[in-house]
Amino acid sequence: MCGIQLQVWTEQSSSRWEDFYREHGSILRNRGPDHCQMVDATKHFYSCRSVQLRASVLQMRHELIPQPVQIKDDMYLCWNGEIYESNLPSSQDEEQHEELWEYETSDTLIVKEALKVALLEQTIGDDIDDGRNIGNAIAQVMSKLHNAEFACLILTKDNIYYCRDNWGRRSLLRWNCPDGSGSFQIASTAEISTSDAENKSYNQDDKEEKEDGQEWTEIPPGAVYRIHIGGEDGTMSTSVIPFSSSSSLLSPPSSNSILPSVVPPTPPDGVSTELWQASFVLEDCLRQAVKMRLDQHAPSAVLFSGGLDSAVVAALAAAEQTATSTADQKHQQLYLYNVSFGPTFEKSNDRKAALVTAGMLKDRYQDTKDILFQDIVVDWEDIQKYEPHIRTLLQPKNTLMDVNIGIALWFASRGSVDGDENDVYPDGENRIRSPRALLLGMGADEQLGGYGRHRKAFDKGGWGRLKEELDMDQARFWERNLGRDDRICADHGKEARFPFLDANVVNFLKGLPLDQICDFSLPPGEGDKRILRLVAARLGLDHASGLVKRAIQFGSRISHLSDAKRFGSRRKAKGEASVKSK
Repeated sequence: MCGIQLQVWTEQSSSRWEDFYREHGSILRNRGPDHCQMVDATKHFYSCRSVQLRASVLQMRHELIPQPVQIKDDMYLCWNGEIYESNLPSSQDEEQHEELWEYETSDTLIVKEALKVALLEQTIGDDIDDGRNIGNAIAQVMSKLHNAEFACLILTKDNIYYCRDNWGRRSLLRWNCPDGSGSFQIASTAEISTSDAENKSYNQDDKEEKEDGQEWTEIPPGAVYRIHIGGEDGTMSTSVIPFSSSSSLLSPPSSNSILPSVVPPTPPDGVSTELWQASFVLEDCLRQAVKMRLDQHAPSAVLFSGGLDSAVVAALAAAEQTATSTADQKHQQLYLYNVSFGPTFEKSNDRKAALVTAGMLKDRYQDTKDILFQDIVVDWEDIQKYEPHIRTLLQPKNTLMDVNIGIALWFASRGSVDGDENDVYPDGENRIRSPRALLLGMGADEQLGGYGRHRKAFDKGGWGRLKEELDMDQARFWERNLGRDDRICADHGKEARFPFLDANVVNFLKGLPLDQICDFSLPPGEGDKRILRLVAARLGLDHASGLVKRAIQFGSRISHLSDAKRFGSRRKAKGEASVKSK
């Protein structure tokens, strides 16, 4: 994983904006604590006053590869992501059938070499179409990454290219300078000074007013964006090259085309044979998705509410670590991060559920003693201390709901406030290393009908209306959730990974009829995410399999504490209230 940041300053731009962002890099460095460097690329853009490309690196696979990476004399790559499966040529022996996630090879080098090959295959000359051909080559490579989570930026003479994977699981933002000069930035995170963030306050009445820092916008996923800066006057033009239509999906499996590894002869009462079989296929897909996303050489962590989605991810992770351990190889620790807030944290529904489910996991997977539950309790003083920084990470998100969710995610993904000194390992050895891979359950509700409004949609318009609601949720997921969540979690030098958004999981669910996914004739806690509840029950998660959906801001009690402190009561708070300057 890495942090990406490009600054382009034109001759017409006011120096005050450049000075304001000159110190950019502190947040970028948090995303990649292992290495950070800058390349001055001004000489490749004759009409610009300054062009600087920065990248920070979080080493996850094999050796550390400093970024930006030079592809050729005037071309640089910044890559932020993980490739799990692709159609790229492999340096591995194909007879071994190894997947990219198993390689002892850096993804950055794989992408670099693939780009070099693709560029050679394009007709690249000195004519005006040269930039378009380069863009086509980049889109060709990215389209082959059919099971990957990434954002990347490529800089070459007079041209800038950037893109995100089809779901938008890695954050990438654009900032346009308000002075109209054409200066801009492209970055993993916004960078607003702490003093500026501290001067923000909530305004409950004016949702439309544009705020300082709101020039930052999320870059849409699923396409390569090209900015051409040419001529002596620095004229800019923008074009879009979509990924190929098949890039986000593998060949869609279905319950009829793929048989589960093991199917009992008869399903439980009230469960059709088709649904029962489909639940086993989903379990197999999720098991492989979790396996690919666990850190192979270090501890991993799960953002753990104790609810259905995170419990399934944690159970599959624990099972995988038990299955792969040997007498000569110590288990990798699995951390379960649970967060609750305030003086009444004992009332947190997430904490109650997490304690129960963590106990069940430890009982079921006794061969691995390294399931470590971290009970993270945060008080109002800590929130006040870190909130300005968290609001900076949230940009361009600025609602009260986003702030509450962001605070919960930031403290949860940080892990124990005391480090890991209090964790006791059965063999007494010191094997402490903070997890860098953080598995999240996001994406389950949007695909499996997990929200209360999904039930309302079905009640109003049947399966057709439900499908429209699910399609809408999935289409806007990148803008509403994923970029925000990546910015928050990555601030601790952790890489957010999303098993429910694995291409095989997504494709399988897309191939299922909706009545095999959810059943709203059953009450909440049974009919919503019906297929996943069957998986959870088989994994021994009896408690979690019957829990009703509860959003993190409510389950952790951050809303209870935050709203009461800010507005006197939760009733006076409005979740869509925006953040504005005093």
